Amino acid sequence: MDAQWNPVVVGLDATPGAAAAARVAWDIARIAETTCYPVHAIRDQAAEVAPYQLPMDVAPMNRVLAELAQGELKRAFGEEVPPRLLERLEIRPGRPAVVLAAVAAASDAELIVLGGKHRGTLGRWLAGSTAHDLLRLGGHPVLVTGPGARLPRRVLAAVDLSEAAKATLTVAQRFAALFQAELLVLHVVEVAALVPGAVVLPEAILDDELLLKRTEQWFDTAVWPLVHYAKVDRRIVRGQVTPTVRAQAAKWGADVVALGSHGKNWVDRLLLGSTTERLIADLPTSLLVVPAARAAREGPRAPGGTHQRMSWTTNP
Repeated sequence: MDAQWNPVVVGLDATPGAAAAARVAWDIARIAETTCYPVHAIRDQAAEVAPYQLPMDVAPMNRVLAELAQGELKRAFGEEVPPRLLERLEIRPGRPAVVLAAVAAASDAELIVLGGKHRGTLGRWLAGSTAHDLLRLGGHPVLVTGPGARLPRRVLAAVDLSEAAKATLTVAQRFAALFQAELLVLHVVEVAALVPGAVVLPEAILDDELLLKRTEQWFDTAVWPLVHYAKVDRRIVRGQVTPTVRAQAAKWGADVVALGSHGKNWVDRLLLGSTTERLIADLPTSLLVVPAARAAREGPRAPGGTHQRMSWTTNP
């Protein structure tokens, strides 16, 4: 590794998706020679009794719920999760996204890992879930493990031509380097005429060849200089973003698709759009979503970092 990795945080609940996420997070931390913090959030009894304005000490209630949750998780996971990981389990009351963000901030985490629930479509899960809540908080990259999640041999970085590309490529290259995986940088030329509901004047529609040429020139100027990884290839294709990313990921055999998110570009429509929810349902990969806001705010990450243990009580 060219730089030390900071800790990995994994969110756990009693679902098969969480067990897969735990295994992936454990392996990432092992290969990166860093710490893996498993975290489970329970309902905060202080919030439950607040509307009734009762003078209650809810700490004992939270401790009981934490003990019950710990037993439930151990039974649910069985031998699927390394016992040493569960020994480190952090249980804290609060909303899952807020709890995970607090743990990640306290440990200066490199990555938060979550398991896909696959309730209906992955798109719908992302749009209304802990994963998307974390992305709205904008603090850390979030890896959502897909079906049959495994350590990546191929990482596809889907980038647009916005400021989000830099953060996406930084994280994707670092992630690929950890596993010595192949990297494919994909840009989809999204033509307005192909977007459902778009109104396009005839003079605004460019010839295909000219459009691709202009895009490639801008890609060469603004995006490709950000790539410094050896095992890398590039691909610029024309089409609607969601089905094109899905098709390219399947065609190339990507294990992870890295996307940038800053609330403005096509990646956010990919995660949130109602049409996209149907299209992304069978995306055959894990998703690594990178919030551009943090990268822009902090600049490049220095090697290493501060590894501080969280301050609340663990293993009740």
